[in-house]
Amino acid sequence: LAGSAGAATFAGGLSVLPSPIPLSLGVPLTLKTLSLVAPVALSISMISILETLLAGKVIEDFAHEVNESTPKSDNDRMLAGLSLGTAASALMGGFGGCGLIPQTLLNAQSG
Repeated sequence: LAGSAGAATFAGGLSVLPSPIPLSLGVPLTLKTLSLVAPVALSISMISILETLLAGKVIEDFAHEVNESTPKSDNDRMLAGLSLGTAASALMGGFGGCGLIPQTLLNAQSG
């Protein structure tokens, strides 16, 4: 794999980060385009928000079982972090994510 991709691909550093998405994608920014994209974008964002809040609740319950003096999580702060992280990822050409429940619980149980 290194022979076909080149050694620089696996060297790490800023050179391997994706380039930012160009401002002009060749898609016209019209009301029709917005009406097609907006429902999908809102649906994906709602799923990400709900998944993150559920993951936070699962971890909060898990932490409370281990230590009853564990403070409650701050949902506003959690969603602000999700939003900032997704925006930063999009600016660098990546895709945002959310708090996945099984992976989050596995990480918490692993220490």
